[in-house]
Amino acid sequence: MFEDDKQAEIKISEIPSEVLQEQNKGTKILQLTGEDDGVIYFRMPKKPQINRFLSSSMKGKTSTAVENLLQDLVIYPSYNDLKQLNADKPMRMIAISNALQESLGLTEEFAVKKL
Repeated sequence: MFEDDKQAEIKISEIPSEVLQEQNKGTKILQLTGEDDGVIYFRMPKKPQINRFLSSSMKGKTSTAVENLLQDLVIYPSYNDLKQLNADKPMRMIAISNALQESLGLTEEFAVKKL
């Protein structure tokens, strides 16, 4: 067995069962790793979640938009556990939401040129 295969085996065994169940359903999974090496697993946002997020944001309800997005998409840890883990850093929830948005291309930059 190659070293990469061993590492892959170890990594798969570390993935929570909730995440593996979602993968088996065909759900696309995003893994976010924080500066503290904590790992959070999310479902890839789909159009309904994106629309809900944008609608709440446009109404000036950014905190509600962030809360709904994370609550709808988090797989592991649970949303309540995620809130508890970040109780001492509540703005971290926004950073997590930003990472999800980046995964969808929100911060992608384009070069503009007049023709």
